[in-house]
Amino acid sequence: DEKYINECLAQNRYPIVKVHRKSFVSYHHFILIIGAEDGEYVCMDPLKDELTKLSDYSNRIYSVRCVWYSEE
Repeated sequence: DEKYINECLAQNRYPIVKVHRKSFVSYHHFILIIGAEDGEYVCMDPLKDELTKLSDYSNRIYSVRCVWYSEE
């Protein structure tokens, strides 16, 4: 949910989310949320060479996992 995603981002952790991607066929796809800007989540999509927004995927998330790296 939005609260969990915002908590991850506040702790410099990054949610990987499963979204629905539409092209010639519809399928599930994974993107990385890297922040929020103007009330929208900013994402990195491994299939694109530029940043995207969650609204490009209908703002619908099917699952979420939060990842981070620690040197401890």
